[in-house]
Amino acid sequence: MFSIEDHDEILRLAKVAVASQKDMDSIYHLYKRYINIKAVQYQTNCNCKTSIGSYYQQLLDWFSSNRDNFIIS
Repeated sequence: MFSIEDHDEILRLAKVAVASQKDMDSIYHLYKRYINIKAVQYQTNCNCKTSIGSYYQQLLDWFSSNRDNFIIS
C-alpha cells in the first residue's frame, strides 16, 4: 500500500498547467519512489527519456494503473 499523501500529491500534479521548480522536484521524487529508484536527475530542455515531461507522463500512467493501491481513509 502507498501513502495518501503521495496519492494527493500525484492528483495535485495532474492538475498543474505550468510546473514550478517545486512541482518538477516533486515529480522526480515520486518517480524515483514508485517507478525507478535509480533514475538520473531530470532534464528540462530536451525531448528525451530523462526529461521531466517523460517522468511526469510515466508517473501519471503508473498512477492510473496503481491507483487502488493507495491507502485512502
